[in-house]
Amino acid sequence: MIKPMKCIAAIALSLCFYTAYGQIAEEILIPENYSRSVCSGNMVAGDISIRPLGTQSTNTSGSPYILCYGDQLFIDHAGNFDFAGDPDPLTTPGIGYAFYDCEPTEIGEDVNRIKTDCEIDSPMPPNNGIWVARGDPNGDATFSNLGQVQEQFFGGAAGSVWFAPITITDFDNRSFDDGSCVNVSVDQAFEVIYLNQITLDNFSTVDPMSLTGSFGVSGGLSEIDNSDYIITMIKSDDPGVTGTVDAAVQHGGITTFSVPEPGLY
Repeated sequence: MIKPMKCIAAIALSLCFYTAYGQIAEEILIPENYSRSVCSGNMVAGDISIRPLGTQSTNTSGSPYILCYGDQLFIDHAGNFDFAGDPDPLTTPGIGYAFYDCEPTEIGEDVNRIKTDCEIDSPMPPNNGIWVARGDPNGDATFSNLGQVQEQFFGGAAGSVWFAPITITDFDNRSFDDGSCVNVSVDQAFEVIYLNQITLDNFSTVDPMSLTGSFGVSGGLSEIDNSDYIITMIKSDDPGVTGTVDAAVQHGGITTFSVPEPGLY
């Protein structure tokens, strides 16, 4: 009898495993009525560097970062932010990362101008603010791909998000204070492509003793670029025994296979 180990465990797929959770998208609130006053000093979101934390991802060398399931990016802020224009000295300012549909261009200072710049709003726009991911107030953050980003913004499909450092004048309470004094470092913007986990389904053989059959594959890079999966079938208790996958297959497709002897592959 030929058996597949559950999901991808016994079928070595030469792509990454993907799905997305990722950093939490929180709505940073814009006050309904604010003075739109001129900032009393500089507001600077500052510079960042990015370090991949994981080895599965297909591209970790720079934007766009193609992030596999389970992989992470560490956002290391240089510390060169400036909150001199903070309109409320009684609240604690900090740095977050605004979500965008495309590469942002609006640096501020009025938060409503930033809100109309490539704002990501599918499937649900923020009620009265901007979608932002927060790490610590100094701007250091870890972005993870565990499923949430795809579920929240792309209906579970793989997708792309742009991010850029943004000043949050009331970091603890997720608010832009009076909304008149915000800065985005658009020159530090970066794109992350969140890929879904590669999964196998619809495994089928003619009968329990058959050495041929078929299965479906979905997820991974193919979901984004329609590339072919590269699939290797290896017997779990004897790696020298391999099967043959008979046809190229892309995301959501079905392929056929044959193996030389019964076992777990």
